[in-house]
Amino acid sequence: MCDLPGRFGRWKTVYERHRLWSPDGTWERLLQHVWAAAAAAGEIDWDVSVDSTIARAHQHAGGCPHRPAANPPGGDGADGEGLGRSRGGFTTKIHLSADGRCRPLSLIVTPGQRADCTQLKPVLEKIRVTKIEPGRPRNKPYSVAADKAYSNGPCREYLRRRAIRHTIPEKGDLTGVSDEVLDALARALQLTEDESAYLYDLARTARRPQRARRQPKAAASVPQQVQLLIDAMSATPVIALSRRLDVLASNALGRALFDMVFTSPTRRSSVSPPNLASVVFLDPAAAKFYDDLDDAAAACVRILRAQAGATPHDKQLTQLVGELSTRSTDFRSRWAAHDVGVHRAGRKTLHHQVGELILGFEELTLDSSPSIALSAYIAEPASPTAERLQLLAAWAATTAAAHP
Repeated sequence: MCDLPGRFGRWKTVYERHRLWSPDGTWERLLQHVWAAAAAAGEIDWDVSVDSTIARAHQHAGGCPHRPAANPPGGDGADGEGLGRSRGGFTTKIHLSADGRCRPLSLIVTPGQRADCTQLKPVLEKIRVTKIEPGRPRNKPYSVAADKAYSNGPCREYLRRRAIRHTIPEKGDLTGVSDEVLDALARALQLTEDESAYLYDLARTARRPQRARRQPKAAASVPQQVQLLIDAMSATPVIALSRRLDVLASNALGRALFDMVFTSPTRRSSVSPPNLASVVFLDPAAAKFYDDLDDAAAACVRILRAQAGATPHDKQLTQLVGELSTRSTDFRSRWAAHDVGVHRAGRKTLHHQVGELILGFEELTLDSSPSIALSAYIAEPASPTAERLQLLAAWAATTAAAHP
């Protein structure tokens, strides 16, 4: 009859309790206690997001009396029931504000046909986080992020009046923009080559959202001939990276150099590839491994942002960005900056068990496998780093012999 877990008790009791607690505000008071404890612990991220979603209602959900009771569950008569008609039939729309850690701050239920923009003010004004100690509740976010559904004059004026910083994209249309206009825009903004490519990728997706250019399938592993090529470069640490910065393969020296990446707790399993971005933003050991963690973090975000423009329908990339945005405030703020770029060459300083390693690196692309890039790390001849790489190679060979 129902899917209610047995630990909650009888279905009728739970239903009656829920029906009574909804109109008298019990649920909201419970949530306020939870938020008061979170506020006292400093766990609330006041960079707030606002959005909505629609839920289909069963056809029998509309069986309430034509003359509603004076205090129906949810209050406010028909609006309190949250049931309306839209193109999908009987629907309910949930309008939600959440803090920077994706935890709900306020909630409003309306009929499904209610426009998102009309509920921005009610949702934000319903935020009320009380304090355990004496004092006025906090009801003002530090900033608000929302999608184009909230892009209108009244919404922006309301946020400006409350002095709330906000990020809401304008309702634009790139479908008719020519390449000449994009070239002129790139020159006027003095965009780099990578930034110009990102602009063209965004325009291409807007022009043909349903017929986006087919992208090469993302690699889950490297072809055999690529692995043989990597292994042949035995004197140089080499790792093979996917477009999402998954480490797909390496040679023995590369595996030894990035041992902390392969053994990082951010790796989901021993058979799944480690991800450099996850290590940089989620593994505390990265701060010891990278001499310049800020540069490593910026490079990861630029690469992922450029890839998001090139393959906007990559579900795995979307999931990765979503996880990093949820778990890392640093990633979330960097991602919002929209910096793009490709890490083709440079210099890195890494702290390893064998000592400090100052390495140049080059990115090698493969025509036969365009979704894979090889990163090779080079030491200056006769330098302390070259000697330490030889020590690392001997250690890797000894480990491989002990664990064939």
